This record gives sequence, structure tokens and C-alpha cells, in this order.
Amino acid sequence: MSTHAFKDENASAFPIVMWGDMQATFLPLSTQLPTEVPLIATLVFALRGDEFLLADIEGRGWCTLGGHIETGESVEVALRREAMEEAGATLDTLHPIGSYLYCWVESGRRVLVPVYWAEVISAGEIPEGTESRGAAWMSREELQSRYFYWDELIEAVFEYALVCYAKRK
Repeated sequence: MSTHAFKDENASAFPIVMWGDMQATFLPLSTQLPTEVPLIATLVFALRGDEFLLADIEGRGWCTLGGHIETGESVEVALRREAMEEAGATLDTLHPIGSYLYCWVESGRRVLVPVYWAEVISAGEIPEGTESRGAAWMSREELQSRYFYWDELIEAVFEYALVCYAKRK
């Protein structure tokens, strides 16, 4: 585990990083979210014990399940659709843990990406015609070497998801 502490679950526990021309951070559920910031996508940490179900997405590589929220979709419908499309996965109850906040430096545009954890009920065949090239269960130890892009923010949010999952009972 990294040195990030999540005892108070405040936003200062999460680093602010640059992803190209976009600044990114994570706001845990207990944080006041900025108003009038659109939700464009959503992610879920799909779990089975201490393993994460990841998808190998064309053009990106191994990553957390999720994607864009289509017009008229709720966050839950989008997550369940993406989990099925990317990993052939059916998810149990979705548990919110927070949101990524992205801000493009030049334009000032900001968006939120709600993040959840859920236990996987089943994972099967990936439907044809999706962007997924496969799915795999990975331990926390495997993530750093296999995840498509790894930095201190990604590491902190994965660890936070495990903390939230461990508190489930």
C-alpha cells in the first residue's frame, strides 16, 4: 500500500495530477461536489474478494470497467451496460465511493466521473462488437505493472476502493 491515509476520507488524501492537458483528482463521497459540473462517464471497481475485474480496451489497455453515460441513461444503467460490454459482467449492488474531477487547463472545462464499487455476480462471455479485447481478474499487486496508466492518483483510488469494500459489512 502507498503512504496515502484515508482515516478522515477528505479530499486532501488524494493527489492532484496532470493527464496531458487535464488536471485530475478524486473527491471521496464525503466531499462537497462542485455544482453545475456535468457527469460524462462513470467507473466501477468490480470486485471479487481482493481481486479486481479489468477489461482490455482497444486503444487503451487494461483498465477499470466503465465509460460514457449515453443520452437518457442513468449512471447505474450506464455502469451495468459497460460492465456487460467490457467484461461480460453482471454486478451486484453499486456502492458510490466518490468522483473523479477533471479540469482542462486551457479551457477551464470541468467534468465529474462518479466512481463505485460492486461485487461481481457473474462474468462470462464478452458480447461481440464491443471495444473490449478481453477481461481478467487482477490482484492489487498485479495492477501497477498491467494497468494502462499508473500514477499516484490511480494507486490511491484503487486503495481507497479496497478500503470502502472492506468496510461493507
